[in-house]
Parts: sequence; C-alpha cells; structure tokens
Amino acid sequence: MKFLLKEAYQSDHALEIISSSLRWFFLVVSITIFTFQYAENPVDIKLNLFVPLVVFGLIYMGESDYYLHKSPEGSRMYILMTKCGPFFGKKGR
Repeated sequence: MKFLLKEAYQSDHALEIISSSLRWFFLVVSITIFTFQYAENPVDIKLNLFVPLVVFGLIYMGESDYYLHKSPEGSRMYILMTKCGPFFGKKGR
C-alpha cells in the first residue's frame, strides 16, 4: 500500500487503481446494506431497480479493471474506461 501511495503522486495509473478498488468496496457495502434493508422491508420495485444497477456495475467495473490492468495507459480503451469513471463517483480528469 505504501508503494501505491508513493506512486500515486507520480502516476495517474496508480490513482486509477485506487479508485477502482474503492468502487469495488462501495459496491460490496451497498449490496450488504440493501440486503439488510430489503430483509426488513421487502419492496419488489426496489429489488427490481437495484438488481439491474448491480449487474451493470459489475459488468462496467469488471471491464474497466480488465482494461486498466491489461492495456497500455495511452490506448483508446484505457482512456475511454478512465473517462467513464466520474459516473461512478470518482474524480474526473
């Protein structure tokens, strides 16, 4: 972790990795909170809206992580995936 923090000041790539990790953490937290709330007060419309959002988040984050780790920093897909990040709560460029 110390290495990532040191590199974060020198590389946007390290910041992207940190942001990606935070998105995964917040997805797990939101699923946990929703599950407990839904168990106490089941409302079908909330479940019907939440599940597609989680599926979309999993697909987007899995795809962006793939390009983040497997493609060169300047490639077209790398840039596209990092530009889409502001829609998921991270700082844009």
